[in-house]
Amino acid sequence: MTPKHIVLLAGWISIAAAGTGCSSSTMSPSGSAAASITGTITRSGQAFASSGGLTVGLMGTSVSSSVDGTGRFALGGVPAGDHDLHIAGSGVDAHVRIAGVSAREHIDVRLRVNGSTVSVEEIERDDEGDNEVEVEGLVTAIDLNARTLTVRGKVVSVPTGVPITHNKVAVDFAQIKIGDRVEIHATMTGSTITATRVKVEDAEPTEVDDD
Repeated sequence: MTPKHIVLLAGWISIAAAGTGCSSSTMSPSGSAAASITGTITRSGQAFASSGGLTVGLMGTSVSSSVDGTGRFALGGVPAGDHDLHIAGSGVDAHVRIAGVSAREHIDVRLRVNGSTVSVEEIERDDEGDNEVEVEGLVTAIDLNARTLTVRGKVVSVPTGVPITHNKVAVDFAQIKIGDRVEIHATMTGSTITATRVKVEDAEPTEVDDD
């Protein structure tokens, strides 16, 4: 396998990362490589402490983690496959599907929760495999001359000829706007990310808190 970096924003998908100081209990198949999932949980745009004992766990396994005062959690020994991530405590009882986790993958995610509702706001995945990259999120900057998009702080080059679609219809690079949500498949060489195809997605409706 070759390293696979994946960066995504706001969606139902998977995730990667480095360790944190959060406590966690894990179990993985004996002798097999395992993945790790870390992340930050926010509510109304602010990280919150687990004063009520907030925990994050993988359904059907013993893998779980407490959430610290900054909203961070860390899951180690995550087996490959699709997982149901369960967030519970502090008035929260929510699930989000983490799909396609591979062995030795590192996933980092930012989740926004409200009661039983959870959305993935940002995801970064690093698979010790190939150099393929996936970037999903809101476009925050565009350079028309250089043909680059900035998503989650990552600058992605979009060479002429790379297919760009919206609702399966081909569009031009110049039609992409700041604030659009995009799903970019790309390759990474060093720190350079180069798109191989770009999909412009419809924006999700803005959540309104009742708090």
